[in-house]
Amino acid sequence: MENKNERRDFFKKISSVVGFGLFATSFGAAVTSCEQDQVFPAPPPETINVDITQYPALANDGGLAKVLLTYKNGSTVTVIVKRINETTFKVFSSICTHNNWEIDLPESAGGVFHCSLHGATFSSEDGVTVNKPFDSVQNLKNYSIFEYDAANKILKINA
Repeated sequence: MENKNERRDFFKKISSVVGFGLFATSFGAAVTSCEQDQVFPAPPPETINVDITQYPALANDGGLAKVLLTYKNGSTVTVIVKRINETTFKVFSSICTHNNWEIDLPESAGGVFHCSLHGATFSSEDGVTVNKPFDSVQNLKNYSIFEYDAANKILKINA
């Protein structure tokens, strides 16, 4: 009988030691991982090619079109491309800065971009806010143009 109790006590002690050891190593790793904040740099902009022949509205000066850009990682963003003249384009975000709602193209030439959610409007010339129903409405993001290959009608956008 005494042998049985000694065995039982032995296993209790061993399991306590092993349990404490596992806890101590896990706790140390958990605390260490919480202390190290990793900050990852923003990815560099990608140059995305747009074949403007796919958008008939961009054939003429002043033409506007919504264009879906696809990044290398597969994510997408819709932008508004405006043709200024034969070789000059502007590219704006198609998302209202207030509530991430997609804005509408102008109903007529020279009109404004319109957010149908809350009525914000933006200049189709430069994306600047025209009607600002909320303080959180900011100018539309402008994307930079890397270059326009007129021979092949390819617009290269830094996105």
